[in-house]
Amino acid sequence: MNRFFSVLLGLLSPLAATAANLASGEWFIDSDPGRGAGTAFALPATPTATANVTIPPAPLNALAPGYHLLGIRLRDQAGEWGHVIWRGFHKEAEAPGPRLLAAGEWFLNADPGIGMGTAIPMAANPTATVAVSIPAATLNGLPPGYHLLGVRLRDDEGEWGPVVWRGIHKVEPPGPRLLAGGEWFIDDDPGAGQGTAMALPATVSGIVTPQIPVSVLTPLADGYHLLGVRTRDNVNRWGPVVWQGFHIDRSPALPPHLASVEYRILREGQVISTTTKPVTPPAASTTLMVDHGKTDLLLDAAHLLQAVPVDVLGRRGHAVYAAFSYKRYATAWQEQHFTATERSNAAVSGDAADPDKDGLSNAQERFFALNPRTAGDAALAGATIGGTGPAAPLTLGFRVPAGGTVGADGLYRTGTLRYTLRQNTNLGPWTAVPAAAITSWTLTDAGNGAAMLRLNIPPGAGGRQFFVLEGALQ
Repeated sequence: MNRFFSVLLGLLSPLAATAANLASGEWFIDSDPGRGAGTAFALPATPTATANVTIPPAPLNALAPGYHLLGIRLRDQAGEWGHVIWRGFHKEAEAPGPRLLAAGEWFLNADPGIGMGTAIPMAANPTATVAVSIPAATLNGLPPGYHLLGVRLRDDEGEWGPVVWRGIHKVEPPGPRLLAGGEWFIDDDPGAGQGTAMALPATVSGIVTPQIPVSVLTPLADGYHLLGVRTRDNVNRWGPVVWQGFHIDRSPALPPHLASVEYRILREGQVISTTTKPVTPPAASTTLMVDHGKTDLLLDAAHLLQAVPVDVLGRRGHAVYAAFSYKRYATAWQEQHFTATERSNAAVSGDAADPDKDGLSNAQERFFALNPRTAGDAALAGATIGGTGPAAPLTLGFRVPAGGTVGADGLYRTGTLRYTLRQNTNLGPWTAVPAAAITSWTLTDAGNGAAMLRLNIPPGAGGRQFFVLEGALQ
């Protein structure tokens, strides 16, 4: 089930305000029935300048799940009705509760498809946890080396979750493993045993250093290269490739001036993606904000980020490395703000909980990358009008989780979340802003996993516009 949360932004011409004591009022939901036709609510016998409105449960229970608007209109002692004050609220489709496990399956190395793996024995009633046991015969049939165990679970509502992969390594019976052979290669892996053999000392040891002849390095072009080393043990088993980057630069030394940063993401020594970020204008230093979707990344697997600076002459500098583990945004957000003990306590870290008592649930705080432990978060939205008059350009800013992109359909996506910009001119039905109307967008790092998404759109034809950023699970 998708859950929606919205941030409303209204742009209105300022109205002159007059002070008058309140005499009566009315409320209505979703549509304005006209002055005096709403549900009246009582005011104190002595007219006041403020009023409290209580909506009985019956009208709220009759509403369909989703987003609704509460309208309030007040009348003063002189019989003058004021403007309608609108407030948005959301009715959940179901009461929050735990999602229990009802079925599961496992498989090795390759995903056979949903429901096609080996079934995991489950209890008669759905549970919150499950143990997976792999028969010894299955493990004994695997060749020595690295393998992947995949587990997929189905909850009590019939929905299958994503595959959770865990690496396993099968080894031969215990015994000393000494180096007996090795090979090296540059930039491309020719396959086990096909590289340039490395000379090993007469006495086999656990450490070996390759010697690369100058004649091999001389023909290489200036720029970044990879040296791969693979070793073989005394029972003829090849190990994984160990990659090390190096840079060849034959140009004369000049003061550094960055033109771009090339970053790669590696897993198990293999380059899985390469992206170049320009530095505009060129500068002596820069701050890199890495944007990368979930494509090619393995959940909970170890990855390596490699950043290489490139100067205005196209020369590449020394690589900078940072290790990271790809996690789902919801998991990373919980681990950032809650301890392991708190994450097991739904009253503190559950979606419906509100530990900082600011009126926003954990689910709402997570959608907009807020801190659930403090009520003093930064503003969620803002707007800038570039001038006066109906043709003035408009820039909208919204706080979102960092690391996403705006696609060709005009939607901002990051991990398992998507955000849609919607608009109208009268707080009536909301329509998505077409992708063609978003003339440009920027993403600025706001720290702690958050970013400010700024969208430039042309002005509307009317004198006022309303916008809502709608977040949803993908």
